[in-house]
Amino acid sequence: MTSENRTLHPRVIVDLETHVLVVRGPYPYEIDLETFTSPAEVLDWILQVSGKPWCDRALLGELVAAIETACHEWFDDVAQAVFCPFGSTRRVDWLARTSVSASASRRRDAPSQT
Repeated sequence: MTSENRTLHPRVIVDLETHVLVVRGPYPYEIDLETFTSPAEVLDWILQVSGKPWCDRALLGELVAAIETACHEWFDDVAQAVFCPFGSTRRVDWLARTSVSASASRRRDAPSQT
């Protein structure tokens, strides 16, 4: 793993090579970035980590900063623009490096009516 693919926040590692955030609590707590497909998924993970007895406010800030770093490095944009620009929900595909409006994603995935 090269230093270009791994960014360290004080207690959260952003590993772009494996698409994983590693929260350094009493044990390594890995979060697969590929599960961050929508703003709801991001919030779900933030709330999951916040419920851990070893999590404090500073760690939550580091987690949000790590998500921001991952978005900037992978999508060349801020997390808000990737997941929810102007409050509009987007579907995110980390492997394809795409972020599209959820309504466009639903239209594309809907079966043809012909």
